[in-house]
Amino acid sequence: MITPALLPLLLVAFALPSILAQVVSPYWRKPDITASPAERINLAGAALAKAVNQLNPAPQFFRELLSLSLSTRYNLTSLLSANATSGAVAGCKGSFYGQMAEFDLITKQTMWEKSLKTYFQVAQSAHVNFSTTKTYGRAAALAYAAYKDQTFLDYAMQSWWFGRAYTLSQDDVSAGRISTKNLSSLQEVCQNQTMVGGTFWLMDPVKPKLIPLSTGLSALLAEATSDQLYLQAAIESRKFIQAHLHNDLNIVLEAIYAPQNYSCDVINEIFPYNTGITIEGLSILAALINDTETQNLLEQILAAAIPYS
Repeated sequence: MITPALLPLLLVAFALPSILAQVVSPYWRKPDITASPAERINLAGAALAKAVNQLNPAPQFFRELLSLSLSTRYNLTSLLSANATSGAVAGCKGSFYGQMAEFDLITKQTMWEKSLKTYFQVAQSAHVNFSTTKTYGRAAALAYAAYKDQTFLDYAMQSWWFGRAYTLSQDDVSAGRISTKNLSSLQEVCQNQTMVGGTFWLMDPVKPKLIPLSTGLSALLAEATSDQLYLQAAIESRKFIQAHLHNDLNIVLEAIYAPQNYSCDVINEIFPYNTGITIEGLSILAALINDTETQNLLEQILAAAIPYS
């Protein structure tokens, strides 16, 4: 069965066969891609259509709804309310909307444009400035790239500005605090490198983890608008990831703790989405600034990611 979690792999399968042919994991059962581009497009399109059919009117995935408690499922109003405020569910929805837009962008179609307009309107009503998850901003930026509809660009910028309030600036690290968090003194440097560019994972005022997921949206907006504000943010995020969340295997790590009392502790867990979003952001950034350091980092992470998967 094709599930939403498999869709990014299907998109990669028809969009990037040359990369997969260069370096493959020894654990992959069938590393060779023999399907034609048209067949890969049809497969990815069918996967998206299958996933859309699993959406309810909210819209969100029935499978996620069924993961709630039995008592909650019996009350439709409570069920929808519980899902509307769930960051995990919203993140899944935002990622899926991005896959829909990306499919149209790659195939030069507008198959999902009308649906995405409706989905984003619902999401905006439930989460002002798409505050629950950063995935909506990326999805909106991809939708703008696909359809050139200003509404999607506005959504992406709203999401970026909300996330910016949770991203460390030079003023924040110099002051040892950020206004959106109730944390003890923040680290100014770790491993002799500035903490500028790190974005907090959660809005909760006491959650202390900085994550590597902001490069992609900043780079997408820099590409879409040519605004130096977004470009500088993408560069700062790249430097943060390279300094603090890029290990010796060239894999992107989960997070680093921001407060001084955590002594620069890094969470060494490895999740594919961190590396994937970083690759996307670096690829756009490298094209925008033609920077050798960014290009080298991109190539290192890309070469390591596929065999490691």
